[in-house]
Amino acid sequence: MYKYYLFLLIAVICTGEGRSLPEPSTAIRCFGNQRTGYINQAGPISQPSLSWLYESPRNGNSHILLADGRLIMIHDGMLCIDSRDGENLWTSPQIFGPFAISDGVVYSQHRDSLVYADTELVGIDIETGEIIWRWDLKEVRNFLIADSILYVSCKSTWSRTASIYPDKVIAMKITNLRNVVPLWECELSEYRMNSMSLIDTVLFASLEDSGSPYLSEGIAAISTLSGDLLWRIERDSITSRFLPITEEALFFRLPDSLKAVSIIDGSLIWAIPDSLLCDPVLREGSLFYLSADGELVEVSASTGAEIDSSNMPLGTLQNWSTISLTNNGIYILSGRCILKLDYNLILEWIYSRFNASSLIIHEGNLYLSSSARLFCLSDPFTKCYLQQVWNSISP
Repeated sequence: MYKYYLFLLIAVICTGEGRSLPEPSTAIRCFGNQRTGYINQAGPISQPSLSWLYESPRNGNSHILLADGRLIMIHDGMLCIDSRDGENLWTSPQIFGPFAISDGVVYSQHRDSLVYADTELVGIDIETGEIIWRWDLKEVRNFLIADSILYVSCKSTWSRTASIYPDKVIAMKITNLRNVVPLWECELSEYRMNSMSLIDTVLFASLEDSGSPYLSEGIAAISTLSGDLLWRIERDSITSRFLPITEEALFFRLPDSLKAVSIIDGSLIWAIPDSLLCDPVLREGSLFYLSADGELVEVSASTGAEIDSSNMPLGTLQNWSTISLTNNGIYILSGRCILKLDYNLILEWIYSRFNASSLIIHEGNLYLSSSARLFCLSDPFTKCYLQQVWNSISP
């Protein structure tokens, strides 16, 4: 008899608006704490509702940013989407690559042809999509903006025949909406510089081996006052895309561990021997991460000691991409679904209608994107109080 009620529960949890119930082979199987097959619950199960959906005619980059009520993304050029209703406000077809937003200006790359030598750094008015200034920089890797300073990692030289391109970081003072003034440059030969983080007067950049694309080999610490290289780690194969940071430590993941190093000299503070399924996320002195066996783990950022872990074997859920922490709870995004938990690690809801790989949370709305679509969910803020272990979710 319990199988009949279990089937009804699956229908409520897994079925999105307008989507039919998955076949039994792809359904969610839910079990109680002692794996009795019974579910203890004190309250209705609720899911977020789909507010709007924008489908792009072509695939693109799933990265999105939100500013001034507008969502910016790269889909066969740069798109600006109204966050209220999903309307396409403007399109700039020759904008591509990474981008950043500050004070109503979107910083990105512009290219008039298919030749990388023709690229340039541009500033785009977020209201109109108009290019309001240009700067001759080749193949921008990444951006970081803090205190009206634009930090850009890019190629320091460009050649049609060279196989290795040294990278540099350029610091530019944003003087007004239509102008920037260069402050300093820092070059690191034979390395690409990818993600960047900043605290006080130190900029941290992850390094990739130029001979082996996308293989991170270390971290560089650069003074934001002078552009001087302070220290560099070159021994570790770092798999982090983002680098959480406190006033004492920088955190990053490796294939087999999570490490904390001193921001002063890069010396090791602590290490946890565990494989992570996504980058760690920092909140109020704690780091949250997903381990390879599927547990959601909370550890102390200062000591690495475990504070708490979930009872949910999330290792059966593949392709985890991000954890997002808000005052309202913990959001976990994979390629197949989005889960929300409270800080007692109790599941509140799960949504599995669309695939997504990028997530922004703002004022109770979840903005998610994939290579082909952008959509908005409204969080119901309703807890299920499911005291259970999730056994598996199939795609």
